[in-house]
Parts: sequence; C-alpha cells; structure tokens
Amino acid sequence: MFVRRLGSRRGLVAGGVAVAVLAGGATFASSSPHEPRKPTCSLDVPARVVINMPYLTPPVRRGADCAAAGVVEARWDAHAPDGALVHQLTFHNAPVSDLRLGSTAYLTARRDGRRITLTAHFGRYDLATAATGSWPGARGELQLRKPGNAVWTTFKHVTADSRGEATETFTLAARYDYRLVIPDTAGTWGSTSPKAAAY
Repeated sequence: MFVRRLGSRRGLVAGGVAVAVLAGGATFASSSPHEPRKPTCSLDVPARVVINMPYLTPPVRRGADCAAAGVVEARWDAHAPDGALVHQLTFHNAPVSDLRLGSTAYLTARRDGRRITLTAHFGRYDLATAATGSWPGARGELQLRKPGNAVWTTFKHVTADSRGEATETFTLAARYDYRLVIPDTAGTWGSTSPKAAAY
C-alpha cells in the first residue's frame, strides 16, 4: 500500500494508510508449510484522495479474484498522523492512491458603474488544526466568460496575501461571469470557485 508524505510549513507529516479485509471462510498465509495458501484479493482504490477532514474512508472496490478467495468485505482507511493502525494486510496487487491536502476557492465580485472589484479567497486544509483555513502565498487564475458561454478564459494570475486573499480592480463595461481556479500543487489538490457575477 502506497503512503505519500505531505509537505507542510511545519515539516513533513505522514498521511497513514491502513487496509483491512474480513475474510469469510478464507485463511491467510502462515509460515507453516502445512497451512492453506494465502488467497489472493486485488483491491481497486481511488487514484486521487482529498484530505479535508481528520478521518477518511475512501471507497474501495473488490477485484474479481476476491470472491473466489472468500473475501466478503474490503475497507481502506486513512488516518490522521497520530492515528494508530490496528490491522494491516498485504494484498495480491499494490493499489496506489495520491493523497494531497484539499483546497477551497471562493470569489466575490462587485460593480460600481464600470468599475469591477474581484476578491479571491484561498483556503487549504491544515493538518495541525484539522480544519480549513486561509492559504497565504497560494497562486490562482482569475477567469471570465460571457453569460451563457461555456468557455472560460484566464485574464489574470494572482497570489494570495498574508490573509489568503487577492483583490483585483479594473474597468469594464461589458458583463461577465468570473471564477477563481486554484491549480494542483505537489501537496495540494486544486479547486474551482462557484461563478461570481457583477452585473
């Protein structure tokens, strides 16, 4: 089972991963040659896991070989760094998940005549506080589109200040929808804000 180390301002924090299987009528490997052979059970885990709460249970599907092995339940648990792993088994395959912190993007738009003011709010889950807080220094893209249009266009790259915010003011007569897009980083999954309108 793959465990990805997450980078943070406080140093490296390990995101622990435990997998547990309950076998109905199946026996697992022993060092004794007289014991039955270990049955095989392949697990299908999500490729992407967003860490945005202290305890997670991402969905896991059993492979076709699990039924023949008598496995009736498969569970994959991700714990906070201080959580204890109570049980761990080795499976026939080597499922891999990419664990990263979750981010939040929010944008407000205000119009004063032809003057538009956009305020971007950047958030990220904090392992130390087990809550989502502001994300100073984060980078994002401000995008716009005409109402009813499906295509978004990036018109400005912004960086969050010490409060996790970025403000952009400009003059524009036409009406547009706006949104904030935070891209993926090495330790954080990106996010996209709901649209904000300044009609």
